[in-house]
Amino acid sequence: MNQTQLPELLKILLYSEAQLFKIPAACIHVPLQETIPDGGEDARIRWDTPQPEKTDWIPSRFTIFQSKAMDMAISRCKGEFFQKKTSKLKPSIEEVLDANGAYILFFNRPCVPNSQKPRIAKMREAIEEAGKSYAKSANIQIYDSNKIATWTNSHLSAITAVKNWLGKAILPGAITWQNWNDSDFNQNPYFSDEINEDILQQLRSYFKERHAISRLVGLSGIGKSRLALETFRRPENPNEQPDQETISRSVIYINAATSSEIPNAIVQWGNQQISGIVIVDNCDLELHDLLKLEIRHKSRNLSLLTIDNNPENENSDSDPDELFKKIEPVSDDVIKKITQHFYPSFNPEEISRVVEFSQGFPRIAMLIGEANLRGKSSIARLDDPALVRKLTRLADENEATRVISSCSLFSHFGITGDKSDKWKFIAKSICKIDEDDFYRIIKKYTAKGILDQRGRFIRVVPKPLAIRLATDWWDNTSPDTREKIFQACVQNDLFIPLCEQMKNLHSSDSVRNFVSDYYKLNGLNCTLETFTTFSGSKILYYFVEINPEACTDALTKVFGKLPKDEMLKVPNRRDIIWALEKLCFWEQTFVKSAELLANFAIAETESFGNNSTNLFFQLFWWQLSGTQAPPELRLLVLADLSDSDNQDLKKLAISAAGHALKTNGFFRVSGAESQGSRPVGKEWRPKYWKDIFDYWRAGLKFLQGFAMRDDECGELARKQIVGCAEGLIYNGHLKDLDPVLKEICNHRGFFWPELYNEFYEIIRMRLKRSERKELSSLKNWLTLLEPRTIPEKFQMFVKSPQSPIWDFDRESKIMEKKIKNLALECSRNPEELMNNLSSLFSRTNQYGHLLGYCIGQKLKNSDLFLEKSLEILSDKKDTKNFSLNVLGGFLKGIKTKNPKKAEEFRAFVIKKKLLENQIFDLIVLSGSSPNDLEVILKLLENRTIQIGYLRSRMFAGLFGERSPDDIVSFCDKIRKFGPEGILSALEILYLTSLNDSMKKSLYKDEFRKIILEDHPITLGSIFSSHDGYQFKEIVKILLSETERDTLLAKSLTKDIIKICKSPQFDYQLLEALKPIVKSLISNYFEISWPSMSKLLLSKKYRDKHNMITLLGGNNFDHTPNPYLSNLIPPEKLIKWALKNPVNGPEALIEIIPLTLKKSDDSIEWNPVVLRLLDEVPEVRPLLDEMHCKIGSFSWVGSLIPAYQKQNEALNLLKTHKRPEVRQWATEFIKRNEKEIESERESEEEEEIGIR
Repeated sequence: MNQTQLPELLKILLYSEAQLFKIPAACIHVPLQETIPDGGEDARIRWDTPQPEKTDWIPSRFTIFQSKAMDMAISRCKGEFFQKKTSKLKPSIEEVLDANGAYILFFNRPCVPNSQKPRIAKMREAIEEAGKSYAKSANIQIYDSNKIATWTNSHLSAITAVKNWLGKAILPGAITWQNWNDSDFNQNPYFSDEINEDILQQLRSYFKERHAISRLVGLSGIGKSRLALETFRRPENPNEQPDQETISRSVIYINAATSSEIPNAIVQWGNQQISGIVIVDNCDLELHDLLKLEIRHKSRNLSLLTIDNNPENENSDSDPDELFKKIEPVSDDVIKKITQHFYPSFNPEEISRVVEFSQGFPRIAMLIGEANLRGKSSIARLDDPALVRKLTRLADENEATRVISSCSLFSHFGITGDKSDKWKFIAKSICKIDEDDFYRIIKKYTAKGILDQRGRFIRVVPKPLAIRLATDWWDNTSPDTREKIFQACVQNDLFIPLCEQMKNLHSSDSVRNFVSDYYKLNGLNCTLETFTTFSGSKILYYFVEINPEACTDALTKVFGKLPKDEMLKVPNRRDIIWALEKLCFWEQTFVKSAELLANFAIAETESFGNNSTNLFFQLFWWQLSGTQAPPELRLLVLADLSDSDNQDLKKLAISAAGHALKTNGFFRVSGAESQGSRPVGKEWRPKYWKDIFDYWRAGLKFLQGFAMRDDECGELARKQIVGCAEGLIYNGHLKDLDPVLKEICNHRGFFWPELYNEFYEIIRMRLKRSERKELSSLKNWLTLLEPRTIPEKFQMFVKSPQSPIWDFDRESKIMEKKIKNLALECSRNPEELMNNLSSLFSRTNQYGHLLGYCIGQKLKNSDLFLEKSLEILSDKKDTKNFSLNVLGGFLKGIKTKNPKKAEEFRAFVIKKKLLENQIFDLIVLSGSSPNDLEVILKLLENRTIQIGYLRSRMFAGLFGERSPDDIVSFCDKIRKFGPEGILSALEILYLTSLNDSMKKSLYKDEFRKIILEDHPITLGSIFSSHDGYQFKEIVKILLSETERDTLLAKSLTKDIIKICKSPQFDYQLLEALKPIVKSLISNYFEISWPSMSKLLLSKKYRDKHNMITLLGGNNFDHTPNPYLSNLIPPEKLIKWALKNPVNGPEALIEIIPLTLKKSDDSIEWNPVVLRLLDEVPEVRPLLDEMHCKIGSFSWVGSLIPAYQKQNEALNLLKTHKRPEVRQWATEFIKRNEKEIESERESEEEEEIGIR
């Protein structure tokens, strides 16, 4: 051995010896670097435990070794003990000999005893010259090559290492851990999940002991061998993890598939007392049982770990003296990490596909990744025959082969419960074998792991294996048989899992041809009736992934020329739309499919985001379009639609062109790019920026042709151009937009308010981002688009002005200046003003009031304006879209010059009843007058305006300058106008005293008066949650007074009781009423509780339930009830309940929490509940009520924690003194356990996509 191998062998021997004699590995110290000065030692071991005093090969508790791979002449032995150029002993030698330890020269040469004596004598001379008294007695030994060989032959890993260095094998295929680790595959990083990491740690701990026997089983490709390798991985620093170093150096690995001599070798090694850890891969159960019998002999020093890919008939209870672990598929997160590491170029969708198809098998994930890189048509079909054989262990022709192949035809199928008829159908109609035989094979291969049961369903795993087996079935089954089985599956409700699997078989010509034949253009399945049934639409949804061309042709035949009214009636259209979305992804089917999708879009019946209309528009985005189709094909679709005689299709094409010009804000739901078992499709992406810019120019050219028209299409096209202007400009393409706009404006004129506002906003909001040249062009455009005439200015400044968003004050001032200038212009051109005045009475006139006010101040002949306004008021027909802003502002303006004229005009309008309810708006808008409140009262009394209108148009400005007395007087008078009047009065008082403590104090008497006399909360549905909030705040003020108001408390309690008895109990008011109830119970318990508790005992369910709800009744909850449990001493509650034994205990249960949370987060029963269980005479009704309360709850996510929380509490009652309680708790726990099992079953089904 060379100077590297000899120290390595010493390490192996020391760690193996320490493990054999149970010496802590931490007692061994080996330098990490072989080139550092050794100070007289290359390794040491020192232990303080009582036993052993020594081992077969370590003569002392403190022993150092010096390794020499060269010839060691006698003359050199003395010098080896000295420090350089001194007569001092080397530090390590002095340390060990001073401690009465041992020094061993580990010498890789033959050295008989006669040759050892002179060498040891020289060493003793050195000790003597150093002045040590123990020169003759020091424990000095030489382990020459013969002794080293003998020591090596007692440890398996040492034997294997030496044999490997010599190019020989202790056993065919036997290698050390290091050789095992050096294989190419094991150089890759290792990724683990929490479960496998736990197994790894268990194994490491387990193999610290002798005679350890463990077994790992699991399907091939799942990562068993790699887990074993990582279990014994050497630590980076052996001195920090000495135990791990020990077991790592004790390992040899053997593949049973390449060696048949393992049993004999184990016997031989055992007889020779050799120690070590033997790992046997591909070890079947028979061989494992044979080996463990030999390992268990007391005289043996070996441990055993076996690995097998056939978990059938094995379980963790088979042998309690061995550590058995069944390795399950790894988590999706591990597969994701593996994929990201080995295939960093994969996008999220491609990674998701690997995760989906590999189903937790790392090896299969690698195969899928490689297939994806090579662009194979099917990335998920398992084409490795050796791996297929290892996974299935199926013969070419036998019963089990037929069963598993038949199962593989479905993504899943029912096996238990209400789904058990599905497997029976497969057994009878597909396999054609006896049900018992079928079921036996199913159970056998479930134990193997080839079949995976989730809840009521079962499936073949991993998915690539199922795809391979299903493909073989389709390719080797006659067309007639395939057709019969498919139709039988449709009739037996198995067509969805069948089609789910078929979509992954698109690379099979047999499956593609089946779809082509299924949708023969003149066949039974290519009809409107077939496509619009539930089964027909579902089959289409899956079949488009198998043969897109055949499905496109069939859909075109059925829906291509279907009239709109017929399209609107199409049922089950959701699956058809999803199918078209997938067809639109492929370039070869894009044009036909997109035009079909357009036909559905103009007959839209869905309102959600991925309806046919939005999916169609998305196809024209340059980014995240969801299609492979290049811009040329998309523009071809637009051209086809625009040439249609159908006006709806034209408008759809125009809107789609607007989407083609979209520059940002792209998003979509992924899915269409992942079809069947294909690699993830790549949607079209531009190679160069020019590709995008050319697409935008073509889109603008398309819109330009329509934008020059004066019809609906023209208006829509102009809207699209305005909508895309901002994005194009910010991307530097004003140069492309500019000529299009000029063509349109030269043809139609330059009055384009929407474009003006858009350019104005661009300049205002994004000034810093615009280039100087473009900024100048935009300003030139603003000049061209500036309104010239009064009607145009009305439209631009009054009816559709820019919104002051960024600098509100500054922008508002600019707008006000424009309005004032416009008012001045109007006052100088009264005739033009009168001709266009009616347009200002429309609903949309944001600055109408300001304009009217300024005109009122500046117009010399105000009569002209008023007369024209009267004419407009007399001719009005649509009050919904009618606004009095301009007229109100005008009246307010002329008040500054001639208030009498304003009042006379208003009085005339009232007298002539020209406005009805809107007269109230005019009163408010025309400015405050001293007699406004009196006028309003008269209008109410005369029924000119309705009190409800007054309430809906509550203007704080109407009351802002009124005295508190005037407001109180007004409110007191409007109360007589019924419920609306009462609530209006309360609202006026509340709003005018908001943030004004003095007014609140002045209004208290009026508030109290309204509550006591009018009982506002009992007014029924008219009392809204908005009123409830205000009422709650008012009562809070009144009940917070230091002086108790028992009269008010009684009235409120009475009102609350009345509400609870009302059939129209409004649960929206709970948040407003609960604080009032809390205040009443806290401060007026003796008044409120008797009445409220009486209602709790009511025989009328509605009354009782409403009171329980109001008192804060909750379900099985740890949160203390904020109204009773915290406010009333428990003794009072218990006393009340026991005093009313018929219904009292049950009612109390309804309004208190059953359990409470303790400081350590555990739960306990509410003491009140326990007292009731102990003391009520008849406990069954109480238990029934508790059952209802516990069983009624809301929850988000898995229900299992909720049931477990219930059982945690129920277990506390299993030792209750009353047998009825114990029985009830036990039965409830059993019921919950069944629910947990059912929920767990449902969750397992959801994991594989079954809902």
